[in-house]
Amino acid sequence: MMNKSILNGNNFYEITKTTIRFWGLDIKEPFEVHISEGLKKFIKEKNLAENEVCEFNDDVDIELFNYCLLLRNDLETNDERIALMRDLMLLGLSERDARIIALEAGASQVYVNSEYLEQFKIEEKLKVEIKTKLCKFYMGE
Repeated sequence: MMNKSILNGNNFYEITKTTIRFWGLDIKEPFEVHISEGLKKFIKEKNLAENEVCEFNDDVDIELFNYCLLLRNDLETNDERIALMRDLMLLGLSERDARIIALEAGASQVYVNSEYLEQFKIEEKLKVEIKTKLCKFYMGE
């Protein structure tokens, strides 16, 4: 994933009705992703500008870039853990926590449940939403 050095004024993205395109000096290979329903929700919640070229200025820009990288890689790998991680990030979890929970949920050694989630500093309302996503994950949905 990218670090904050991408916030140097040399990297850009554009959100259109159907795609998001990324390019710049620090983006090795320009790419675009199709806007899914989850990504539409993310764009709306973060109040990101549409139909204009945007410079990477803020953490939310990096968050969008990382999320789109996950989408791009998900299409290539079709790994359900990546989809779960993306869904957990959309709920508001940090990338680190979402990655840990998704990897543990996908492992055969650990069952991620209420007790497991206690080790994370997550508000109760969010835990309910996370448990719903986990339940769907375990059911194969």
